[in-house]
Order: sequence, then C-alpha cells, then structure tokens
Amino acid sequence: MQAHKTLTLIITGLTLLLGPVPHVAAKTKSVQAQHQRERVTVKTAALPSPLVDHSCATDTASGKIYCFGGEPPDASWVLEYTPTTDTLVTKQATLPTPRWGLSCTAYAPTHTIYCFGGWTGGTSTFDEIVEYTPATDTLITKHAVLSPSGRALSSCVSYTPTGKIYCFGGFQRGANGVAYLDDILEYDPAADVMAVKIARLPHKVAYHSCAAGAGLARSKIYCFGGINPDVPGDQLDQIVEYTPRTDTLKIKAATLPAPTTTAHSCSATAAMRKIYCLGGLAESALDQIMVYNIARDVLTVSSATLPSPRSGSECAATTDAIYCFGGVERDSTTHQTHLLSEIVEYRPGLSRVRSQSVP
Repeated sequence: MQAHKTLTLIITGLTLLLGPVPHVAAKTKSVQAQHQRERVTVKTAALPSPLVDHSCATDTASGKIYCFGGEPPDASWVLEYTPTTDTLVTKQATLPTPRWGLSCTAYAPTHTIYCFGGWTGGTSTFDEIVEYTPATDTLITKHAVLSPSGRALSSCVSYTPTGKIYCFGGFQRGANGVAYLDDILEYDPAADVMAVKIARLPHKVAYHSCAAGAGLARSKIYCFGGINPDVPGDQLDQIVEYTPRTDTLKIKAATLPAPTTTAHSCSATAAMRKIYCLGGLAESALDQIMVYNIARDVLTVSSATLPSPRSGSECAATTDAIYCFGGVERDSTTHQTHLLSEIVEYRPGLSRVRSQSVP
C-alpha cells in the first residue's frame, strides 16, 4: 500500500478494547461465585466535540481518566473524565502545540501521565515527551526526546517492575516521506533518559495497541495487530509478547480473527487476567470486543458489541471497567464516515469467589 493510502487508514481509525464471554457462576459447599454479566453502556457525558486519534490514560491516584490531543480540529486540550460521577471537564493545562497520534500512559510511582510524540499532518512528526501531573493540572516538556526520531501512532506502556515506559513502533515523517518503525524505546522517568533497546518488533508497524499483562503475567507486555504497508493486506494479525527484564520478544500462537484489525484499543483491568481490545478497522469499522486470555494464549470475540462499529476511539481502564472515548464510524459500502463524541463504558463479565462457611 502506498504511503498516502496508509495514512488515510491511519486518520480514520484508532484503538478500542475487547471483552470476555461471561461464564456460568459456580457453587460448591466451600465457595460461592458471584457473577457479573458483561455490559456496554453509552454514558450521558460526552466529549466537547467529535474526536479521533487522541490518547487517554487513567490517573492511578484518583481513578480519573485524562485524554490528550486528537483531531479534528488538531487539538491541544487535556480532558478529564470522572467515571464515578460521569462528568467531563476541559482542564486549563494544554499540550505545547496541537497534535494527534500521540501515545500517553500513566506512571504510578509519581501519579503522573507521560505523552510521547504525535503529528499534525505537517512535514515532521514530534519527538517531544510531555509530563502531566493531574493533582496540580500542570504540564511540562521533558529534556529527553524520542530517539532516534520523532514518531506518531506508536504504542507506549508503563511497566511497573522496572519503573520504566516502553514505546513500540509507530511511523516517522521527515524529508524522505513516511517510514514505519520496528524499534522499541525505553524511557526512564526518574532519570529523564531515553534508550533504544536491542530487541526489535517482527515487523515495522503503526496503529497497533500494546498493554501490560495483568495477574500472573505482569512481567510481560503484549502488542496486538497494526498496519504494515509491506505485508499483503497491510494489516497484521500477530500478538507479540515482550519481556522488558530480558529484552526479548515472542510471537504468540494466538492471532487476531480474520479479517485482521487495526485501529483498536487494548487494555487490562485490575480485576481480570485478560486484555481487551475494542473496535477497530478491517474492510470497515468494527463493533467487536476481543478478549485475550494471557495464561491460555487464547483470543476470543465476545458476544457483547459496541453500540456501533468504530475505529479511532481511545480506551482506558479503571479497576473493573473500560471507558472508550470518541472514534469514527465508517461504512464499507459508501465509505462515508461519521465522527463520534460519545463515551462508552464496558464492564467485562466477572466471577468473584468468596469464602463461605459450611453449616
């Protein structure tokens, strides 16, 4: 696929999260399982305008979700959503310049959020790293930069065991046009230092989505799908597992369902040992919710669906729910697009087991 066609896909899609199929509650003499069915709800609150290609992260201290940038128009705002009250406000702090295609992730040790790169459709992608502190509503640009190049549509993940942030792939725009990337960058917030890891992704890729594993697999990061203009159909179906402690990669046996998807958004809730990828873009926008079981290396498609097919949305997880913001609907027949401003709440099916005395 030519670069300009690929960028058309990029502008009309982003990442969403998927959910698991509920199972039957179990009951024995010693334990009782309390079952919560998965649920998709459109919230009353909405974004101030339709939005795609922004990035959202959950503040670990307050449980509030913050969304940065996006298009159209090229935005520099910081939006704060409070799930407990279903309210959204625009903060006073702003990004240094408008941008979309940035990647933001929460950093628990200091209760801050870091955003990496982005683009405005100009002659070059941004190499900036910005730090946002929700408690004081302040945003600063760090001295370190994305190296060896600026980039957009990368996917960055905070990794608690090492206290560092890892950014995977993306694309850069420079004097020679658009180039897709396969490198892995490691950012140390404490030292404000950026390093390039030795390991490289199996393919040059953008518009993928990565998330840290939960529960037993917290020592790994998983990246799902994405766009690669050098493979047939342009879209990847791979799930790639990265282990930061050893800087090693592994392609998992499980794959994304056909037709393969890009522009989805993946995350893990604290209550589950699974990763959910919502929506996405294949031949048209998708309403599906994919569920990846880390321990079993199995990916399934949930029976629950989003309110409408969409890509270019951005999702962030709280303890037991995932919230997806905006996106774009795309009709496969007419190729008409409709931008969204809605906020969607997805609650995965849960089974909580508690002890029970036996009479």
